[in-house]
Amino acid sequence: MIRRAALVVAALGLAACGATEAASPPAPTGTIGGVGELPGTLAADSTATPSTEAPVVSTSPRSTEPRRVGAVAELVEGNRVIVIGDSILASTARRYGGDMCEALVPLDWAVEVDAESGRFIEFLDRVLDRRLRPEEGIDWDAAVIGLGNNFDGDVPGFMAELETGLERLAPRPVVLLTVTERRQDQVALNEEIRALAERSPNLVVVDWAAITAAEPTLLQADGIHLGDDGRARLAFEVAAVLGSPPATTEPECLSTEFDDDSAIAGGQSGTGGATATTTRPRPTATTTTRPAGGTSTTRPSGSTTTTTAGSTTTGGTGTTTAATTTTTAGGTATTTATTTATTAATTAPPTTAAAPPAPPASGG
Repeated sequence: MIRRAALVVAALGLAACGATEAASPPAPTGTIGGVGELPGTLAADSTATPSTEAPVVSTSPRSTEPRRVGAVAELVEGNRVIVIGDSILASTARRYGGDMCEALVPLDWAVEVDAESGRFIEFLDRVLDRRLRPEEGIDWDAAVIGLGNNFDGDVPGFMAELETGLERLAPRPVVLLTVTERRQDQVALNEEIRALAERSPNLVVVDWAAITAAEPTLLQADGIHLGDDGRARLAFEVAAVLGSPPATTEPECLSTEFDDDSAIAGGQSGTGGATATTTRPRPTATTTTRPAGGTSTTRPSGSTTTTTAGSTTTGGTGTTTAATTTTTAGGTATTTATTTATTAATTAPPTTAAAPPAPPASGG
């Protein structure tokens, strides 16, 4: 954490001396494509298959001017920032290691990361409904938005919802992330995000598409989710554009109510740190049924024949009933009905496993 904070502070120091940092690595000729919906360890229902399509190629220009380090801090009067996104930003949340807070709190930000796996652009409105209520004292000085990894291909629809959210946040400055380009429609989406930022003085872009295209080792094998270096790098890039604001409130990593990653099959949720998972096995019902005729054993003359009518034993709380008919050599038949045995259900004690959850590896 100390090393990461020192890197950001050093970058800000260079800015104060008049240095500028490039907006992003040089634009590549193409990016990784054909990944499809986000695969990985959390997505038991992933349908991603190797693609036979041509690589996704971006022809749009990247940022043409240097990105100013600390650009957002110049526009704010306070230090509260809300971070909204899908699994990419969720992987930087406190419940998955806390890279974002580690980068921003030393710069005097009070940070709330509201990000969940598998969320679409509609998630932005949902978060703002709950977490942007100035009249109730819930307010922010800046925002970071990273949505679009889960994307249905409707660029105009996405942008309309994004702009609605931005109108709700205005005039607060907002950092927008572009998304790693896996499909051609995401290339078009990124073009629209960059164009929107150029028209809006309160918007700043972190061109994550360009960064990950130039440095694919920041990503996991699925070509979208972040490895350890990727999470640290994303937090660093966000910290660099946010800069160091005036500390009007205590810098801290704030708790969140948006930590539900169950939108992706096999997802896990938590509120921070290690997540304890309790698994209670269901009682297993075992049923043994003999044929209606029972079991018949015939012995030589003078012996007895015993027939046991249907006997049923059921695991859990159950009753065993047996009817026994005995015929002696003299022809006397005796029938005895026996009802016994109430068996109590036995359930194994719950097992509890506590371990830090792995960052999202699916769902976007």
